[in-house]
Amino acid sequence: MATNVIYRGSVENNKPTQDEAVAAAELTPGMLLFKASGEFALFNTDGGGAGVKLYVCDLNTLLQGGVTDTFASGDTTVAFEPKPGERYNMQVNSGQNITALDTPLAADGACLLRIGVVGTDDIICWADEVINTGASTGLVKVKF
Repeated sequence: MATNVIYRGSVENNKPTQDEAVAAAELTPGMLLFKASGEFALFNTDGGGAGVKLYVCDLNTLLQGGVTDTFASGDTTVAFEPKPGERYNMQVNSGQNITALDTPLAADGACLLRIGVVGTDDIICWADEVINTGASTGLVKVKF
């Protein structure tokens, strides 16, 4: 079944918190973002994240965009403010063989996620599916 959403729940929260800002670079739905000088920027600190307010890029719903439609640099962009218990579809780097649910995920240094190393990386979220991303990046079910 094709993925066509970024926010997956929880069902108890049907109105997740979102914020909007200008895109500092081209952004794809499901990417890991932060704000720099009031603009959404790519979060590119490999293994980092402690103390940084992170966001998940949403679809361009104003233009009826899908999960592969990007925001251009300078576009007004909408992103989610993830909270514990929420679930998303997020961009995970290629070559990630997630073999178990609740596999820790960390920032990969290019605004995507990768399998994290507990005790070394700042764990951002956890895998909510077993999947091998293969040779390309893709949306993977995650939970915060």
